[in-house]
Amino acid sequence: MQTTTHKIATLGLATATVLGLTAFQPAEAASMYTVTDLGSFDNDPVPIAINDTGQIVGSSGFVPFVEDGRAFLWENGLFSDLGNLANLEGFSSEAFDINDSGQIVGRSQVNSLDPFGNSFSPNHAFLWENGTMTDLNSLIPADSGWELFIANDINDVGQITGIGLINGTPRPVLLNPISDPTAVPEPLTILGSTTALGFGALFKREHLKRQ
Repeated sequence: MQTTTHKIATLGLATATVLGLTAFQPAEAASMYTVTDLGSFDNDPVPIAINDTGQIVGSSGFVPFVEDGRAFLWENGLFSDLGNLANLEGFSSEAFDINDSGQIVGRSQVNSLDPFGNSFSPNHAFLWENGTMTDLNSLIPADSGWELFIANDINDVGQITGIGLINGTPRPVLLNPISDPTAVPEPLTILGSTTALGFGALFKREHLKRQ
């Protein structure tokens, strides 16, 4: 296998260099597959992603305006309910990806108030690890101007892609993990100049779940 160095351009922000990644070697195509029934979890569980250790994430029971979805982790034949950021019944969540460290990303409704004091439930992007779901908006500078509402994918070095709002406009973003929050002024990279690029991943997920 070949060891490569990958650079992620950040359009004028910091450039992240990821060292020591092993070049992907595709497995040989299988001539046959076995089929495993994953079992039941809430209502109609939909698996969305699987990592190299066989852990599976997805959501179940989500019917807009009718039933709240519940993000789950499946491993060793068992489902685990990942909960939601509001820690309340009646708030939905969906898990979209899991890396080989078991970190999970997705979206969850939060319990919030609008400027007039009315309760509403917007979606926020989350990171789940070691049994805890964390709002990704709490892991970026509070004065960044961003509101992250979807986290679509996470790789094995912890980089996350998703959708965020900046000045009221949805944009596709890349989150780069940093050990020292003061070292990089802005941990978000804008991936493209069009809204369609960002929402493409979301529409892909929705299509897979509804098939």
